[in-house]
Amino acid sequence: MADLTPDYHKRDCSLPLGCKDLLDVLNLPPDPSGESLPITEDMAKPKTIEIADEITVKKLAALLGCPPHMVIETLVTLKVFVPNADTRLLFDVAAQVAHLHGVQVRRGN
Repeated sequence: MADLTPDYHKRDCSLPLGCKDLLDVLNLPPDPSGESLPITEDMAKPKTIEIADEITVKKLAALLGCPPHMVIETLVTLKVFVPNADTRLLFDVAAQVAHLHGVQVRRGN
């Protein structure tokens, strides 16, 4: 029959070499190779969208590349309450939301 008592000496199987617990992992020195992900041209320049004087929450979410509920959450933090995703937003409010999502806005037709 299998032994049901855990062997606490084997609990470091998922930890990096030389670490006996998670505190040791947190105190590890930084990776000396210094490798990181390269910054692409798309990441370097901010995204810019063009919107009219009014836009629905749903369309703004599509332009920002996020679901409508995230735009509604951002609106709530701005103390703007909307009943649903078909609600129209004025340009200034939409620009504030886009700015909080890291997107620049231009006024369009």
